[in-house]
Order: sequence, then structure tokens, then C-alpha cells
Amino acid sequence: MQSRNNVSPRRPVSASRIRSPANRKRSPSGLGKRGMPKQAPRQTSIASADASNVDLVTGKTKIEYYFDPTLVIPGEDPSATGTSTTKRRIAVVENGSSGSPDNDAILYASKQLFYPCSIVKQSSDYNWTLVKISDAPGTSSLHRIRSVNQLAQVAPDDRLGIDDILNLPNVNEPCLLHTVRVRYHRGDIYTNVGPILISVNPYKSMGKLYHTSTMMKYRHASQASGSGEGGGGGVQFLPKGAILPPHLFQVADRAYTALLTPPPLDGDRTTKTNQSIIISGESGAGKTECTKIIMQYLTSITNSGGSSSNNSKSMKKVHSGLDLAGSSLVDVVEVSLAEKVLSANPLLESFGNAQTLRNDNSSRFGKYIQIQFSGGTIVGSTISNYLLEKTRITTQTDGERNYHIFYQLLAAGFLPSEVEFRFLQKGQPTLNKNDGTNFQETLACLQLIGLGEGDIQTLWNAVTAVLYLGNVELDDEGSTEGASVSILNGEGAPLHTACELLGLEEERVRQAIVTRQLVVGGKTILKPQNLAQARDKRDALAKLFYSSIFLWLVREINTTICFQNSRGGKDAKTTPTGFIGVLDIYGFEHFDTNGFEQLLINYANENLQRHFNRHLFEVEQSIYQSEGIDWTYITFQDNKPCLDLIEGGPNVPSGGIIGTLDDANGTLGMLTEAEKDVKFVGQLHANFGGVPVAKHVYFVTPKFGSDRQFSILHYAGEVRYTA
Repeated sequence: MQSRNNVSPRRPVSASRIRSPANRKRSPSGLGKRGMPKQAPRQTSIASADASNVDLVTGKTKIEYYFDPTLVIPGEDPSATGTSTTKRRIAVVENGSSGSPDNDAILYASKQLFYPCSIVKQSSDYNWTLVKISDAPGTSSLHRIRSVNQLAQVAPDDRLGIDDILNLPNVNEPCLLHTVRVRYHRGDIYTNVGPILISVNPYKSMGKLYHTSTMMKYRHASQASGSGEGGGGGVQFLPKGAILPPHLFQVADRAYTALLTPPPLDGDRTTKTNQSIIISGESGAGKTECTKIIMQYLTSITNSGGSSSNNSKSMKKVHSGLDLAGSSLVDVVEVSLAEKVLSANPLLESFGNAQTLRNDNSSRFGKYIQIQFSGGTIVGSTISNYLLEKTRITTQTDGERNYHIFYQLLAAGFLPSEVEFRFLQKGQPTLNKNDGTNFQETLACLQLIGLGEGDIQTLWNAVTAVLYLGNVELDDEGSTEGASVSILNGEGAPLHTACELLGLEEERVRQAIVTRQLVVGGKTILKPQNLAQARDKRDALAKLFYSSIFLWLVREINTTICFQNSRGGKDAKTTPTGFIGVLDIYGFEHFDTNGFEQLLINYANENLQRHFNRHLFEVEQSIYQSEGIDWTYITFQDNKPCLDLIEGGPNVPSGGIIGTLDDANGTLGMLTEAEKDVKFVGQLHANFGGVPVAKHVYFVTPKFGSDRQFSILHYAGEVRYTA
């Protein structure tokens, strides 16, 4: 996961961006640089920072610059000084649109991006400069660059790793990334940028960072200061004048405090201002964990204030006797609404998360969780899901797995180990050591949301049926065009087992796979499918079944945790007065092969980026202007033209890429799937492409493979899509 910079697509790796609403109250005297609210910096001596940057030989302060790998002169790095760094060649990646070096690719490949460097030697004609980077204590590397004048100088404050980047004298991309790097190396994984929190995945346990005592520190600090900013002395936990460092708890508490803050006296004081927290970033940055931590904080602080009728524990009878691989349901479970809300997370992870090359627990869907409050207490919640990755159900990349629930059932002994399921890594599933334990947690969470023995058994049958559908064998009985396709059926066959588990008629399912219904002149005829078409329909049926299971599970969770059900009916005294929404959606994706799902995911992220731009730049700056605050206008990269290219807009023909796809789907019905793909992409190139100059600035026609491929210049970089 990466944080997003709105000026260029260069971004620090493995960071997520969490944003919650900030208070709107401002005054010119309370504003710092760029019109943003002032925040007290951490107490760190600049003198101590300068002391570590003094040359031990000359005693003079070293002047350092931020290293830019795009300025490196192509060839091998000079390492004649005998440093530990081996010779390596800077990769130059050819940009498909222009053939010039792709600077972003060089930046992403360099581990020394914006490291502080010092000048060692400069050529007499100033054509090149030799710089030295201290990678770690005792190690260094030398690089010959084109022009030192293009490097940004490291300021003393940049070395401190302060809490809030907006407190730096100059805010730019190098100092932002270096501040985050300095903080990360000393164990501070959170960094503020005003109301935005940058989170870097530590890939290790952080001890007491999320302990209940830490949680209460932030809550009491907020109460003591009378705001959600988290600064100030806590009566019980903090010494007077202490300042708490950036934290996810701070973001959650800021939203919670803002929700409880009454509106102005001239407004309706019974209505609260709803809040939203947006969590975004690439796979592996920890978005899912951030969501769980925020929900844990909100449920904990609402419970810590004492018992409430809205959040009181209810007794629920659960049938005993269900034994799935040694897992029995208990007789009585005592469950609170908050516990039900939290139990939704591991359930959704089991059915919607998978192991990928970058992340062992990657969310393959997006979700928006709306937590409803009344008087500061949780009274209900709803979950909306987006963009479940259906292709993973039938196909996984080498080294990746299908959804967790399949392996949990296999580890628990619910699936026959002797059957090689094609949908599980082509019959060679890889079990993790925690699959069995996670199955127990999934089973317990299903009980918490109110599913009984029969419902759980039906759920396991449906999931198992999806795997058996993948094992359905199709046979082409002839080689001539239009030859029919047969399916091995009968007792013990995969189709028979799948239909038996689902309660479907085997013959009707077989007909649906091997034939296609056509209505001609009011009459329905069955047209045989070829082998490729029948396989596509079999896999499409499996995707439909699993996505239906997922939607049903979300609906069951919502039935349990929604306001009406949690209260047993509406109560005027506890009607929700506001909510906090948490949006967790997988971020920008760029793989070796990118299809329609990647286009939809990146389209969603383009819209999020547009919302972020408007909220942080356009709206904020309009407020400063209306309040007469002295500030300097900030320019930013507007991605609205890219959105117009995808969804259609002014001067964009055929309704954009999505509109062109709709037109192609309606007019190319008699062609094969491969022919449709070529025709569709050809129409895209005709509408938006062109060589050497494209008709749309954000559309790129590749030099090779353009019959089925096209590229879009997204805010985060160029992505090539394959139809």
C-alpha cells in the first residue's frame, strides 16, 4: 500500500492514508503555514540533529541533498572507494508511449529514493557530480548524477522526524518521504499530515501500541483537552502538558468527538454531524488491520463508559449437537451488539480475503461500514460491499490462494482430502498453519451473528458445491463446428455431487452449461455450445454461486447488527442521531496482466482521489478565501480528465471507455469472444488513441499488442489493460 501524493505519482511504498474530518473552527491567529491549523511539534532539539550531521574531520556542518535516482547517468555506479555497495546498473524502462526513460519506474526500483547525499566531487565543466549516500552505519555508495542543481537541500528540521509534516519549514515530496522514513526506522509507524494520517506497515507485532491502556490514554487526553485532537494532558494517564504521538486511535477519536459535538446554537442540536474515515492504499499496507483497529477503538470506548441499555448483553440460545470436524456449538452464548459488530470482520475476511504474492490476508473486496450512534453509544451498524474479485474463484496466480474459507474447510476435515479440486491451485492446495484455528473462529462468529445448525450446514454445502463445479469434466464429442459438448454425470460425478449439495436438478444444470437458449419468432430453441463456451459457462456459474454466498452472508450480518434488530424494534429514545462511516477499499492495482476488474478498482480509486483533491485543496482553499486568510494557492494535479475518459464527459466521444464497452456488447453479438475483444479495443483506439499523438491525453496506444491492449495514465501511473 502506498500513500498518495497529489502533485505527482511518486509515492512512498507500503504506506496507507487515513483521513478523518477535522474541526472547521479556524482563525487567522491559529493558522500555521499554508493556512493549516497549527500543531505543537514534538520536543526534539535541532542542535542534536545538527550534531549528528557534523563532519568529524573538518568539524563543519555537512550540506546534504535529497538523492534523485532519475538523475543518475546511465551505466555502472562508481564504487572505486571500496564501499560495501556492489556495482549495479540503474534500470531504464522504456515508456510504451514515447520511448523515453520512465522516471517513475526508476524511482520505484530504487531503495535509495530521496536518501540524504553529500557532494564528493564535481566535474570541471559541471556536466556531472559525484555524490555519496550513507545507506546505513558503516556502509555507503557513490553515484554520478547529471545536475546537482536539481536536488532539493535537506533542512535541519527534516532530520528530526517530527509528528506532523505540515510543521516543516518546506513541505515537498522528498522531505515528506524522508520524515516518514526517519520515523519508521525509530519505530514510529504513524505520521500526521494535518488531518491525514500516514500509516506504514511494520510487518511485526507492535507490543502495547494497541493495548487497552493506550486506547484509554487517547480517549482521556481528548476529554481533558475538550477536543478530538488528542493533544493535552490526560487527568488519569498523562503528565500535564504531554503530547500524544500520531495514532489510529487519534483518528477514530477525532471522528467520535466530532460526532458528539453539538452544532451551533442556531441549528438543530438534536442532529449530529456524521463523520467518515477513508482508508486507502495498495495491497499489503494494512488497510484491513486499520479498519479493525478503528472499530475496536470505537466499540471499546463506548463500552468503557458504563453499561447501557442500547449495548447491553443479550442471551441467545444456540442449538447444540452440530459437529463439524470436532467443532460443536455451545449451548448458550452471551453476546453484546459491539461483539456482533466486531465478529463481522473475521467472517468477511474468511469469505472475502485471500493470500496474494504481496499479502497473506489481502482483502479482495471493498467495504463501507456505517456504525450508528445514539448519545455516544453504538446502537447498530450496516455493511456495504463492493467489487468482490470473482476471477480468483476459478483462477489463481502461481504463489497465491483462493479465498480463505476453502482452505479452512479443508484443514478442518470437512472436505475430502483425496479429491483434487481444480479451483484450489489446480488441485495442489497449500495449507497454512492457522487455517484450522481460523476455521474455529469463523464457526464461532457465525454463531455470534445468529446462524443456527441448519444455516451453517447449508452454508458449508454451498461453498463445497462451488469446488465440485470446478471439477466438472467437459468433453467435445466432435471436431466439426457446432459439435455438442457432453458432461460426465451420474452417481459420484462432480456435477451430481454439486447439484445434490445445492438441491438443484442435475439435468437442468447440465443443459444450462452445454446449451444456450435463443428466442426466435416467439419460439425458444437450444443452441449447442462449443467446448470453450461451455467451460466459460461452468466457471461463470461457480462465480455466481460464490458471489451469491458472499452477498447472503453480508445480508445476514446486517440483519443481526442493524439498528432495528439490535433494539428489537424502533425506540424513539435511542433512534440513531448520527453515524461514523469507515471506508476500506483495496487501492490502485497494477499487475502484469490487468483486466476489467483492475479497471473498475482503479476507476473507484480515481474517484476517491478526486474526492480527496476537492476536499483537501479546492474546498479548504475556498474556505480560507472566504474567511480572508492570507495564504498561497496550492496547485495540484487534477484527475478529472482521466475520470471523463473512463466514464464519459465533455468532449469525450461514445460515453468514454465504459460507454464504448456498452456499445460493443450490444452490437457485436454474432462474433466470437476473441473477435469481440479485438473489435472493442480497436474502437477504443479509434475514439481516444493515435500514434504518435493520442486524441485523449490520458489514453495510450501501445506500440505492440495494441489489438487487445490499451493503456490509461492514472493519477498513480500508467496501467496497460488487456481485453
